[in-house]
Amino acid sequence: MKVATNTPQNESSTTEPINIVFSADRKFLPYFATSLYSLISNYKSPRPLHVYLLTDENFTVDDEKKINLMRSKRKFKLIPLPIDAKRFMKVKTTEGISVAAYNRLYMPSALPQDVKKVIYLDSDLIIERCISEIYDLPLEGIIARGVEDSISTFYKTKYDLDPTSHHINSGVMLCNISLMRKMNVEELIEEFLKVHQYRIVMGDQQIINEVLYDYIKPLPLIWNVHGSMFNKKWIREKVGVDNSLTIKEVEEAVAAPAIIHYTYKRKPWMSLEHPRARTWHRYNEKTPYKTGLPPDANQKSSPQKPISGQKTEQPNKKITWESRLKKANGYLKSILRLRETRLSVNRLERSLLDLSQTKPQQVILKQHSSGPEIQVQEALLQRTLFERGTLLSKQKFSARAFAESLSPDSPVLSNAMQKDLDGGFNENLKTILRTSNIARQNNTDSVFNLILVYRTHLPEFWNCINNSQFYGTPLIFAEMSFFSAFSTYFDKSSKPSERKCLGFILDDMGPYFDARQPSRLETTLNDPLFHLDKPQHLRVERVINSIIKKRITKYNKYVPTEAPSTNIKPNSVLVIDQKRGDASIDFAKADNSTFDRMLKSALEENPGHTIYLKAHPDNIHRNVDMQSTILDPRIKIVSDDISAPDLLDAVSKVYVVSSQMGFEALIRGKKVVVFGLPFYSGWGLTDDRTPLPRRKKQRTIEELFYAACIKLSVYLNPRTAELVEIEEMLDLIMKMRERFLTPTINVAQKKISTKKAEVA
Repeated sequence: MKVATNTPQNESSTTEPINIVFSADRKFLPYFATSLYSLISNYKSPRPLHVYLLTDENFTVDDEKKINLMRSKRKFKLIPLPIDAKRFMKVKTTEGISVAAYNRLYMPSALPQDVKKVIYLDSDLIIERCISEIYDLPLEGIIARGVEDSISTFYKTKYDLDPTSHHINSGVMLCNISLMRKMNVEELIEEFLKVHQYRIVMGDQQIINEVLYDYIKPLPLIWNVHGSMFNKKWIREKVGVDNSLTIKEVEEAVAAPAIIHYTYKRKPWMSLEHPRARTWHRYNEKTPYKTGLPPDANQKSSPQKPISGQKTEQPNKKITWESRLKKANGYLKSILRLRETRLSVNRLERSLLDLSQTKPQQVILKQHSSGPEIQVQEALLQRTLFERGTLLSKQKFSARAFAESLSPDSPVLSNAMQKDLDGGFNENLKTILRTSNIARQNNTDSVFNLILVYRTHLPEFWNCINNSQFYGTPLIFAEMSFFSAFSTYFDKSSKPSERKCLGFILDDMGPYFDARQPSRLETTLNDPLFHLDKPQHLRVERVINSIIKKRITKYNKYVPTEAPSTNIKPNSVLVIDQKRGDASIDFAKADNSTFDRMLKSALEENPGHTIYLKAHPDNIHRNVDMQSTILDPRIKIVSDDISAPDLLDAVSKVYVVSSQMGFEALIRGKKVVVFGLPFYSGWGLTDDRTPLPRRKKQRTIEELFYAACIKLSVYLNPRTAELVEIEEMLDLIMKMRERFLTPTINVAQKKISTKKAEVA
């Protein structure tokens, strides 16, 4: 794209002002003033310059006078516009960004009606060329022009945007204010927030790019040289990978930037780590807000490696009394930590001794972790959850009622990985709980504690347990609900919208798949007062029939539109493999050897029958082998393109350890033989090879389904941000099948070991 140059203007255009918009709260005024000074220092156009400052209510007349002192350099008109952006106080954004960043979203209503277009500029940049060069670029049918973000590919994937769309950095934008008003952009943003507020993590930039992506076009890169573009290693490794930029245009922009955007976490007034930090200080020292050089200015070299490739001298390290004292303090802290650890282990060992007196039927302890301290911790956890469950069993609990009881934006301590919550498989849980403030750092002010990943060897898991015990806050175990996923977590070929679960089981006593102590699900089913009335029973029957008819399962992307011919023989037996390393195996009192025992039993108990072995979808997408190692000519590996519903409909008997497919077989009336302790065993519905005396009641499949899939599950419509019933969630799954292609798993690409068995 050719950039408009500083050519002579006609008579009317020389009187038309160039409108610039900045946004800064009072704390950011020194940095705004620096950006403004660079703007006027390089402004060559004869046209009037109008500068609009979107600011907060703390902006004073004295501040305005101070900024106007810079008019001696070049005349400009300063128009402060107070903005109340408190609406965005709870909307998550990049760390260190204030709510003032959202002021730009109010430009259509805040600016005078005669302002038709503007250039918006962040306050952490330096302008080194005349800004008029881009002011008259065409904007017909365009709301904004901006420079492609340095990691635009990542963001477009994360936000599920069209790969061909222009994802821009919102720090420099040429904006069509007239079109924004005509389209009522502020109302569009408000509607967007009503649905997506809790999934926003990148603040105004995410909002602008998601809401307006059809109306965004590019600016030349030189007009917003940001991120790591000054780093040669980044240029070599990331250009063309994380974005659609070319090495040539990045190198040219770095060599002669029109705008330097200081997007490093440590801004130039904090550190000289940015290669062009001193450029910022050259402008800053000429403003009324001179900050002086940061503390690292006296170092002989920048903390960052130089981009020119030239070697720099390293500062001589001087041993001072301060450094010796700091080192001594470190040694002392290490000794204290060791002593505290030893005391903790002693306490744990004493507790384990007490635990050994616990009645055997109360605890099913399986020492699957290595290391004595881990084993002691797990034993204490088991006892803690058992005692907790005893107390909570007297209280009522439902997943939806719990979610609806929460105040918006409640802080939650969790062991969840942020990538899974922010654009990942579990993102919808934030909207269900009405908070984006779910993090591993919320120890002190958390309203409740959320365990989403059952990894007891990680400290984040124990932080949640301890926080709940010490402060008496609720402890919630969350897991994907049974029929609410479209794509598997590991299928990287799926779009982000395909890999977001629509429902979750919430349990306040323990994970439903951990049989070592009662969960809320088990307690509900053991409760003699729990029963279904006629309307509830009929409702469950309708839902189950709908699931069977629509062939809905755990992962619904891999179910073809029409049921294929399976060529599976009548009265066949199916053995179910499971995901390698799945906690549900460990906590169902099983291990890898259980799968061999199960397959051997299936062969012995069903002479003359074909034994079909089904691989788990996650194992396929991760390219890992199945659990069992037994070879037999009667064993046939089920083809990957036969979905779970079609397979279950074709067989008459199913062997499982703890797989959900056992539950899906039960709702179809199949005989299910269970070698582990899944949630659906022990209720008189299955042939159990591992007894669990704690489960005493006989239950119907309707009661089991209602407790697991309705009472303790909560579902979301991500298009409306509303909690919905399971029936509507199933309709959403069907609509996703219509919207997305439903390819079968490509066996050629997703190879999995068949142990030389015949493939069905």
